[in-house]
Amino acid sequence: MRCSDAALHRRRLEARRRPLVGLPEPTWAQVEDVRRAYAPWAATPVQVDSVRPLAELVDHVLARLSA
Repeated sequence: MRCSDAALHRRRLEARRRPLVGLPEPTWAQVEDVRRAYAPWAATPVQVDSVRPLAELVDHVLARLSA
C-alpha cells in the first residue's frame, strides 16, 4: 500500500489518532527516513495506491490475484 501524493500522505498521517497504547504515531520525518532507506523488491509486488477509489483498488488486486 502506498500513497502517490506525498502531501495527502502527510495530511493523513498528521491527522491520524489511534488508541494504541505504547505505540506512538510516526512523525513525517520518520516516514521520510524509512522512504530513503527503502530498497525495492526484486519481484514486482502488487502495488495499491490509496489515492484511487476503493472499488478500483479492489478490482486491481483481484485481477492481479487471478493472473
